[in-house]
Amino acid sequence: MRRNTYYDAINDCIICGCWDDDAGNHLDSFKKRIEGIYGPDGKEPNPAHYKAYRAAIQYFEACRKAYIVEDCHEKEYEEFDYEALY
Repeated sequence: MRRNTYYDAINDCIICGCWDDDAGNHLDSFKKRIEGIYGPDGKEPNPAHYKAYRAAIQYFEACRKAYIVEDCHEKEYEEFDYEALY
């Protein structure tokens, strides 16, 4: 079974079925989690998973940067209720 990870660049929120930090699921927390699990010194080192997640994180960072630059500053948006999807 493959799971997907999504990124909401407007709200800086990772949407991932296998992870919820109960603190907003921000990209910085996700990066620390990936390092702590799949990184070279992580709990379950896995070079393939680590490389794939790092590539996704770089993409998410580029999306966030593009969003901020496009709008010249962050705007306030209503939080989307992702729980309502399930």
